[in-house]
Amino acid sequence: MELEGIIIFFLMLLGLAFGSFFNVVIYRLPENKSLIPSSKCPTCGKSIPFWLNIPILSWIVLGGKCKYCKSPIKWHYLIVEFITPIIYLLVYLKFNDQPIPIILKYLVFFSYGNIILFIDIYHMRIPFKLSIPLIVLGILTNLIPQNDISLVNSLIGGGGSFLFFTGLMVAYYYIRGKDGLGFGDVLLLTAIGFFTGINSLAFILVFASIVGVIVMSAVMKYGKDKLFPFGPFLVLASWIYILWAHKYVDLYFEYMKIFIKG
Repeated sequence: MELEGIIIFFLMLLGLAFGSFFNVVIYRLPENKSLIPSSKCPTCGKSIPFWLNIPILSWIVLGGKCKYCKSPIKWHYLIVEFITPIIYLLVYLKFNDQPIPIILKYLVFFSYGNIILFIDIYHMRIPFKLSIPLIVLGILTNLIPQNDISLVNSLIGGGGSFLFFTGLMVAYYYIRGKDGLGFGDVLLLTAIGFFTGINSLAFILVFASIVGVIVMSAVMKYGKDKLFPFGPFLVLASWIYILWAHKYVDLYFEYMKIFIKG
């Protein structure tokens, strides 16, 4: 029990540190800025010393404003630093009985998802610099000796997703003359397929579509001809599937196999 407490404490600290770094990626990557230089206020350009860059605490103490120019600090800085330790904890609690490579696999997946979620919200796109490495990592997870997804399941999930949704995207554009599903979303679905397998995709797509339509209609008041970021809903749906819904989806597919066999 003491060891588990130490592991959880370490994961929470790790989540806070990575959450702070994820904010740097969310801000700089879409603008092709280097991720290495020290943190600066995007408005006045003043460097932020480390004692003003403590995750969560600094945002609260500064009242969500730059110490020097008093410009507002975007809300996502606090949210990302807050949710990253939580999702790390949830992943550990879910997979703490699994081999360490499985835990690392999902920590990586959730980390990428966290970044993609907020970049897509702000910039309405998912950078290839994120989606393509995530696909590669999804494929490489099949090298894990005790991977929780079979090789065939992963390859069909990822490869099948790419072919199906690329075809769907092209067909929609050909028929309607405008974009429906973005290629960034196709690549994200491909990565999700490699990480979680074919069984996950129906749940993730349906859940993301329903929640996306409800949220965007009720909260953001988007018109029917306006685009909205679909990536965040795909990310959230994949998290829900991995943490809670997968056992019910798997039971459904097992039942269907028995039903079809008669």
